[in-house]
Amino acid sequence: MLRRALAERRTVRYLVVVLVLLGRAAAPAAADRPPSAQSITIGSAIARALEVDSELKNLRLLHQLDAARYRVSAREFLPRLSISYSGLDSVSYAATDSHSRRLTLGAQQLVYSAGSRIRGRKLRRMELDIEELALLAAAERVALNVIELFADYLLLQHQNAILQQTWELSQQQREIAAHELVLGTVSELHYLEIDLLSRDLQLELQQGRSRQQRTKVRLQQLLRIEQPSQSAPHGRIDTEFRGYIDSAAIELYRARARTDNLDILHAQKDLQAAVEQQRRARLTWLPDIRLNADVTSSADRFPLTDHGYSVGVTFDFAVPIVPAETTVSAGRQSATERSRSVSGTVRPGDNLDAIFSRASADIEVSRKRTRRDDLLQQSDSALTELAVELDHHHLALSLLQARGSVETRRSEIERLRLQLGEITRVAFLEAEIARARLAIALTQTVVALFRTEVAILQLSGAGSFDELYDRLIVSGELS
Repeated sequence: MLRRALAERRTVRYLVVVLVLLGRAAAPAAADRPPSAQSITIGSAIARALEVDSELKNLRLLHQLDAARYRVSAREFLPRLSISYSGLDSVSYAATDSHSRRLTLGAQQLVYSAGSRIRGRKLRRMELDIEELALLAAAERVALNVIELFADYLLLQHQNAILQQTWELSQQQREIAAHELVLGTVSELHYLEIDLLSRDLQLELQQGRSRQQRTKVRLQQLLRIEQPSQSAPHGRIDTEFRGYIDSAAIELYRARARTDNLDILHAQKDLQAAVEQQRRARLTWLPDIRLNADVTSSADRFPLTDHGYSVGVTFDFAVPIVPAETTVSAGRQSATERSRSVSGTVRPGDNLDAIFSRASADIEVSRKRTRRDDLLQQSDSALTELAVELDHHHLALSLLQARGSVETRRSEIERLRLQLGEITRVAFLEAEIARARLAIALTQTVVALFRTEVAILQLSGAGSFDELYDRLIVSGELS
C-alpha cells in the first residue's frame, strides 16, 4: 500500500526539487538566479530553500548509499565460490620425502532458509521506503517554514503600510491642530491628545518595521542569501482571499490522511517492518539448508593428474541453547576411491540471544502499532479542531468585512462632520485609527485562515500548497 501511496502522491513545486536532490534531471529553478535580484517569489524561495538545505542533502546522500547497498545485497541469492591452492613439501630423515599439490574449486548455495533472505531483502526495501518518506517529510517541513516566513513578512508589510498611512494622517491633523493652537481655537490639551495618538502610531509602526526586518533576515538565512539587503519577498496579501476548503468536506481530508499523511505512512511502514521481523523470529527453529560442491585436482607435482569431486548437504539449526549443524556428503577422490561421510556439530550454550528474539519482536510490533494508532487518533483530533477553526475564520472574515464597509461609510461621514466642525480632530483621528486596526485585523484573519488550510493540507498529505499560496499571495505592490 505504501509503495502505491508514494507513487500516487501528488507532488508539485517543492517535491520536484526533491527529485533534483535525488539526482534526477530537472530544469534550473527560478531560485538559481544570483541573490543580486531585488525580489524573490514564494515559489522560487521554496525551490531555493530545498536546494540549499543541508539536512536534505545529507538525507539524499544517505538514501543513495543505502539504495546502492540494497542493489548489491542481491548477491546473497547467488552461490558463494571459492578457489584454494595448497602445496606441501615434507622432508623426512631416513624416509621418503613427500610432495603434494592440490587445487580446489568450491561452490556453496543456500537453498532454503525459511524465507529469511527474501524477508531480509523485503525489510531492506521497506527501510528504503522509510528513508524516502523521511526525505519527503523533511522537504515538506522546509517548504512550510518558507511559506510561514513569507506570509509573515507580507502580513507585516501590509500592516505597516496601513499604519504608515494612518500615521501620515495623524501628522496632518497634528500640524493643523498646532496652527489652531496658535490661533487659540483649540486647547493645549486637545493638541496634546492628537500628539500622543501620533506618537503611539509612530512607535507601533517602528515596532512593526522591526518585526518585518527580523522576519526578512530569518527568511534570508533559511535561503542562505549572503547579502541581507537583497532578495526581499515579492508580492502582497490578497485581502479578498477566503480559502477553498469547506469544513463540510473535512471527512474527505480525514480519509486521505490515513493513506497519504507522511507521518502516518512512516509509522505504517515501521509497523510492517516490525511484523516482518516478528515473522522471521518465529521461524528460527527451521534449519538453513546449503548445498556444497567441490572439484579438486591433485598430484605430487605439476601437472595435476588426479581429479575428484564431492557434493554434500548441510543442515544448520540455529535454535537457542543447542544450535547444531549436520553435513552429509559423498564424492570421489580418485578413479579408484569413493567416499561417503556424515558429520555433526552441537554447540551447547550458544545462541542464547535467540531465546529473547521472539519476545523482543512481539514488543516491537506492539510499540509500532501503538505509535501508528496514536498518530491516527492525533490526526483525527487535529482535523476536528481545524474544522472548528476554519468555521471561526470564515465567520470572522464575514463579520469583519461587513464592519469594514460600515467603518468606511462612517469615515466619509465623519470627515464631512470634521469639516463642518461637528466633531473634534481627536474623535476623527481615533475613528481613523480604529478603521486602520480593523483593516489590519481583517488581513491577520485572512492569513490565519490560510495557515489553517495549510495545516489541513499537511495533515491530509496533500503534498502541495501552491494552489493555496497562489491565491493568498498575488503579484504586485501594495496600493
